[in-house]
Amino acid sequence: MSRRNDRGMSARRTGGLTLIEILASLIVLSLVLAGFVSLYGTTLRHQLDPAFQQQALGIAEAYLEEILAQPYTAPVSGACPAPSGARASYASACDYHLLPANGCSGTSAACPIPGSCPCDRSGQPIDSLPGFTVAATVTPLTLSGAQGLRIRVAVSHATLPGDGARPTASLSGL
Repeated sequence: MSRRNDRGMSARRTGGLTLIEILASLIVLSLVLAGFVSLYGTTLRHQLDPAFQQQALGIAEAYLEEILAQPYTAPVSGACPAPSGARASYASACDYHLLPANGCSGTSAACPIPGSCPCDRSGQPIDSLPGFTVAATVTPLTLSGAQGLRIRVAVSHATLPGDGARPTASLSGL
């Protein structure tokens, strides 16, 4: 049986989708797709973080071991002064306090700005580690009456996806 509309004509639904139904479906589909794209971006960013963190940890360990291998010399003024000269000439652990430019004295094609890469002990940049920066602080302390130094090495990467430079590894030693 067919229904009649107010003009007396037969109004039959033939089974298809109206324009409103199609638009509503497209809106819902686009919202679901936007959610998946957002989830994919977050997942990708967090997959890269462990690789940067492992590399940063290795860099921090190398710098900390180098500093700990230096002889202890008590600072004259009660605080370690800012370093002067090339890193290869550092004669005590205190010389590494506020290490400038990652301890670099040279540049390379991959690291054209001093401090844009970690450097080896001689001050030459390590080209395979661009974007990592190293900060070292050395502060005198007294433990049970004995003089010592607290050494903190923090390594960051300047181009991490998401929120830019942030500490990716930090180590301390006494």
